[in-house]
Amino acid sequence: MDNSLIGTVVIPLLSLLVSLSTAYYFLRDRRHARYQMETAYVENLLAWHKEVIICLMRLEKLPASRSETGEDLCILSALIEQGRFFFPNIIEDKFGASKPLAYRGYRNIVLQLLVEIYRQYSTDTASNEIIEKYRKSFTSAVFSLVDPVSRISVLSQITAKKLNSGQSIRDYVNAEWR
Repeated sequence: MDNSLIGTVVIPLLSLLVSLSTAYYFLRDRRHARYQMETAYVENLLAWHKEVIICLMRLEKLPASRSETGEDLCILSALIEQGRFFFPNIIEDKFGASKPLAYRGYRNIVLQLLVEIYRQYSTDTASNEIIEKYRKSFTSAVFSLVDPVSRISVLSQITAKKLNSGQSIRDYVNAEWR
């Protein structure tokens, strides 16, 4: 092979191939790293959501004395405080400018739902219907943030495995078994 051909064609082609493969693996690894960071955030959010729901279910379903309800309300209040790190206040104007940093602005709707549940339980005339509606709205707001449908789709692409059959219970029960 001619030295000039090696110097002008082969070496630049090899360099191009190495550069392209390096770029491909770099971008693929960045995608995985981003997904891992998102997953860590979602895991923390879901752990907090689980604690909130357990507390709300205790308040809603268990017949409790006034002191147990007071303890659960203290836990709910603490969970609302923790939730400020996931759902910070919305600062649109100077509302609450004199308050401490975490309390300035308008409360995020996710935390506002929990505050309203807290207020319902703090009265003697708590409405179970309103509480259930607020609880379901709270879970729906967290659900929309986590977006499990698209997360499963992305995870399926990354792992090259189908993780969601897309079947409902009706599809499963009505399927013909062969």
